[in-house]
Amino acid sequence: FLSNNKNGFNNVAFLFGTAFEFDSRAVIAADIDVDGLNDLLVVQYDANAKQQRLFVMGNQLSTKSKWIGLNINDSPGVPTNGAIVKLFTKTQSFIKQFVTGDSFTAQHPSTAHFGLGKNDFVEKVEVHWPNGKKITLNQPAIGKYHQITP
Repeated sequence: FLSNNKNGFNNVAFLFGTAFEFDSRAVIAADIDVDGLNDLLVVQYDANAKQQRLFVMGNQLSTKSKWIGLNINDSPGVPTNGAIVKLFTKTQSFIKQFVTGDSFTAQHPSTAHFGLGKNDFVEKVEVHWPNGKKITLNQPAIGKYHQITP
């Protein structure tokens, strides 16, 4: 879906070559080439042949929108599963929680990717782990990935 900048989104999957008629069992959105744009990985499942095929669709869209990424690492006794990332700008806040089982036969990376639109400044990012540990990044740089480990 693509924002029409007015009052919603338009389905443009066929126009961008991301609409498939085959049975797909897994879809992952992740920044494979670390350029700030989420790419798509789709698995085709062929029940008759009992085989699978991976399609990798690199995001080639040109954008002036800002972004920030956080690679949330686990450590002994402190898993990433259940961690919550809160991001604050002057006008907006965003929340992402890491969970398992949110995509059939697939596991997303433990990366929080936030599209910031025209926001060119992040006031702070908070990462909360299920054991109560919290890490705060004040005024982190945008347009890059940050490594966060409890």
